[in-house]
Amino acid sequence: MGTKRTWAEINLAAIQQNLAAMQGLLPAGSRVMAVVKANAYGHGSTTVAGCLQAAGVQHFAVATLQEGIELRTSGITGEILVLGYTAPSLAKQLIQYRLTQTAVDAEHALALAQVGRGLPVQLKVDTGMHRLGTLHTQQQALKGLYNNPGLSVKGIYTHFCVADSLEKQDVDFTHLQTQRFNNLLAGLKNEGIFVGKTHLQSSYGVLNYPDAAGDFARLGITLFGVLSQHGKTLLTPRLTPALALKTRVSSVRTLPAGETVGYARAFCCQTPQTVATLCIGYADGLPRNLTNGYVLLHGQKAPIVGRVCMDQTSVLVTGIPGVKAGDTATIIGTDGNHTIMAQDIAQWAGSITNEVLARLGERVERQYY
Repeated sequence: MGTKRTWAEINLAAIQQNLAAMQGLLPAGSRVMAVVKANAYGHGSTTVAGCLQAAGVQHFAVATLQEGIELRTSGITGEILVLGYTAPSLAKQLIQYRLTQTAVDAEHALALAQVGRGLPVQLKVDTGMHRLGTLHTQQQALKGLYNNPGLSVKGIYTHFCVADSLEKQDVDFTHLQTQRFNNLLAGLKNEGIFVGKTHLQSSYGVLNYPDAAGDFARLGITLFGVLSQHGKTLLTPRLTPALALKTRVSSVRTLPAGETVGYARAFCCQTPQTVATLCIGYADGLPRNLTNGYVLLHGQKAPIVGRVCMDQTSVLVTGIPGVKAGDTATIIGTDGNHTIMAQDIAQWAGSITNEVLARLGERVERQYY
């Protein structure tokens, strides 16, 4: 009997293989900016970033100042771009840890400029997502930021909002975003501005719009060998899932017909059933609303029954002989002839893979090989 409760097995070689596969799709002159925010989508940010740096990646993106500091103090030497908002009062830490901060709009940029001369920033441009960024029509405001002595503008970028879709209206809108961004760049260049590095591609942008030019492509979910959801993409590189999620059986019991399982008595045994309890719950990252999925035990499918609890989950093992405490159950991964993908978990929960992986809890032990 093993001693681990719940753990993730992470294949670093697969991450490097996925990197190579995606690099092969990039336009000439475009390089990978590895997005390792949210603990590298649950895979472990410092270990994954070190693995990617060893494979030649020199540019990284995170969501927060603290995530950037964690990378830098772990030995990452390349550029680290903070994609999200950092309070101007914390700008000294950006300088201390040699981080590049996104100016999330013109107001934020001007506040950052007050802190000190030459703060490294990249300018976010809103081309239609309307989340962060200075509006693409505000060319003069952006020109002023380039000329502001309090800032050292290293680059400029935007973000697609429907690059994962091949529906005509979404393709048209993505092309519109690209056109808006390129028109802005042309306008700035015509005014004598050296715009620095440019990027607009994410994982789905590369897969569905491979000709969209940029100095960088911000790759996140594809580095881990999965897509955000089941579905078609224009390009289909061979990606290898890097993560398997496993847990332990803690208890097995046989219940007579009429007995119920778990909170709210959400599952009722219509006939005598054997139920196993697993050492994983929503505090570990398993979605609480996962009521129509299954796990793998002894190479067979064991349906989830009742409600996922904070620390435990019940599965039906009637017809799977020999299940006992200490056995390994596969949540994501392969057992026998069956495979559960992260996309499957996301589909069962009505979510996307990014959320499922990013929510894997701290108490899930990461095991690298």
